[in-house]
Amino acid sequence: MMIEKKLEEINFLKSQVSALATDKDWDDAFLERVKVDFTYNSNKIEGLTLTYGQTIKLLKDFITPQNAATGELLDLINHQNVLDNVFKNYRSESFTEENIKALHKEHREANHQSYFIEAGISANIYSER
Repeated sequence: MMIEKKLEEINFLKSQVSALATDKDWDDAFLERVKVDFTYNSNKIEGLTLTYGQTIKLLKDFITPQNAATGELLDLINHQNVLDNVFKNYRSESFTEENIKALHKEHREANHQSYFIEAGISANIYSER
């Protein structure tokens, strides 16, 4: 299959990068900046209206800007949570179709819950139907 070949190539490249020991300078502060930057830019592509500074304040200090849409705030937090899982496991796991699907499912489910919360609907009520 085409995806298996791509994943094989990704894992090979990951092993080459790991062999260079480039992550020796990847302290917690650096990883946090990467996560914030990736979260901000990824959500900006989706139409995020918060500024970079507002995104940092939300993700680091949980300070929400006035008049910010609840859905946007939750999307940012959910995205950050998925990235936390990625960075927590990136050394120990290889890229597989199952891992990618699990991360996508986690992000998608969190976003669905965000929209229910924003609309004032309990996610438990929805899942029971």
